[in-house]
Amino acid sequence: MWGLSGVFGKWVEADAYNIAFWRMAVAFIFMAFLFFIRRKKLLPDFDKKKALINLICGGLLAIHWFSFFTVIQMSTIGLGIIFHASFVFMVAIFEPIIFRFKPKIWLLISALIGSGGLIFTLCSNTIEATPVLWGYGIITALSYAILSLINRSRFLVNEDPFDSMSAQLFYGALLFLPFSLFGSTDLFTPSTDMLGRLLLLGLFATAIGHSVYFWSLRYVSATKAS
Repeated sequence: MWGLSGVFGKWVEADAYNIAFWRMAVAFIFMAFLFFIRRKKLLPDFDKKKALINLICGGLLAIHWFSFFTVIQMSTIGLGIIFHASFVFMVAIFEPIIFRFKPKIWLLISALIGSGGLIFTLCSNTIEATPVLWGYGIITALSYAILSLINRSRFLVNEDPFDSMSAQLFYGALLFLPFSLFGSTDLFTPSTDMLGRLLLLGLFATAIGHSVYFWSLRYVSATKAS
């Protein structure tokens, strides 16, 4: 399902800001509906500490998707997916350090091979791999790696992954709004055709796809889940 995200980066005729915003907005509405069905109430119990962490994670999610779609629109879907996939190698290296467990050798070898493959692939696309593209690509991977490790640490203490994801989608979309209000970019109103594409992106590639990933972080390491 994650792979579909790259296709939408070309399929939806909008800038990275709008695609990322509407992706989170649509996914949040769907997750909020599920929250009401599961919890039988409109709003969750407010916890200041959880809200702050979800705000930070929502910001990371917004940065990740904005950078991801920017890479795709600057180059190709393939390069966008490669940059996104490189977060797995970052997680494989830093997760054992953060959670203090002995890393598996095969994971480290995979990380090195994967990183080498990433560098080779990007270097073979010298016209596309500009410094700006590299910058957005690294931000894409790094932001999602940090997000995964933060959520992994939280879900180990039995926080509900679906509630957390709903909150992070809400805060991520909310953080995008000031850029539109202050004129940095325009928030467009989707046409009927475009709305259908955004619904597919928000529901299948985001709400469902990321729910499965968030849920898996409770039971396996972030490296395995990735």
